[in-house]
Amino acid sequence: SKPMNVKLTKENLCIASEVLADSSDIQSVSIENMWGNIRSLLVILNADGARKIRAATRSADRHRIGIVIDGELLVAPFVMDTLPDVFHLVLNVPEDELERIASTLISSRTIQ
Repeated sequence: SKPMNVKLTKENLCIASEVLADSSDIQSVSIENMWGNIRSLLVILNADGARKIRAATRSADRHRIGIVIDGELLVAPFVMDTLPDVFHLVLNVPEDELERIASTLISSRTIQ
């Protein structure tokens, strides 16, 4: 594992170098309204990506996964349960940053 700073929380974490999923595993990403003024990224995985993420998170039991965009660890959420093929990623960032993340997620993202 290698230490990385988490951009959105300023934490310093060690993440495994194993890539759990990459851009080829994503079917689509869109910005959605959740409740009130909370916005999220709706991530839809293709069949292969869903299989990989389910296998990786099946026994996660509060482990963290890192979402890396352009070599930068964006966020490392706790996984509370097996992730499905469609999930929301809630990020506390300004709208323009959320749009930037959504637009680059498909082409350059990895989950570790």
